[in-house]
Amino acid sequence: MGRDKSALVLGGVSVLERVGSSMAPLVTRIRVIGNRVREPRGYVVQPDLREGLGPLSGIHAALATAEAPSVLVIACDLPFVNTKLLAGLIELLENGVEAVVPRVSGRALPVLALYRRACLERLEARLDRGELKAQHFVASLATTYVDEDVLERLDPQGICLKNINTPEDFERAQEIAGDELK
Repeated sequence: MGRDKSALVLGGVSVLERVGSSMAPLVTRIRVIGNRVREPRGYVVQPDLREGLGPLSGIHAALATAEAPSVLVIACDLPFVNTKLLAGLIELLENGVEAVVPRVSGRALPVLALYRRACLERLEARLDRGELKAQHFVASLATTYVDEDVLERLDPQGICLKNINTPEDFERAQEIAGDELK
């Protein structure tokens, strides 16, 4: 879209505030990862530690600077993610599992996931080798995938995974946010 998606406003609330409010009951600290993010009120901004490496760069910065043993990662273009879905991811993080990742039509969503901080070294090794596909990183971990049947239970409206990548996506998100206000 060519602009900071976290600052987009839907239903009178920025995307960042929407995502932050869905996370707040579940986490001890929220950080906004990115290099082009304006300092949002109430949040700490953490620049990418390795710039220009796509989504894995953000996941890396989140894991490398985390204090907790596990980290929720949510892309700023997912304005309708809800606490129920995030709590569902957390519930599925069992011993021996390194990541919990939604999967739709066989495709994992690495930018809406829960990662154990312990996988940081393997992520850094992948970055060092230039292996930048987030899908491949997730596949290399002991991952619990959250498939569509579970997603439907955690997101009965079916809107949590709707992202904003185009002006048309933003227009549709505005319609959904308008529906939320009714």
